[in-house]
Amino acid sequence: MKRLFFQWIYIFALLNFTACGDDVVDVTPPSMEAMAYSPTPVPDEICGTTEPNVFHLTGGDELVFDVIFSDNTSLSWAIQSGHPQQF
Repeated sequence: MKRLFFQWIYIFALLNFTACGDDVVDVTPPSMEAMAYSPTPVPDEICGTTEPNVFHLTGGDELVFDVIFSDNTSLSWAIQSGHPQQF
């Protein structure tokens, strides 16, 4: 039992030290370019201030949009909505 405990400590320490490398960290934020919206945004007043892109939606309406994400390094993609995505 004691030997197994020390083996796990050794494995944990080995993984911990190998994970702490001198990799370059990407500090440049990714960009997002909106290609199309449905419905089309319109200028409207929100809380006394005119906003340039307001979507008028009522109960049951859907906001559909196409966007392009880009970055100088790789991006990861997580699908949260459960709907099929086109790539």
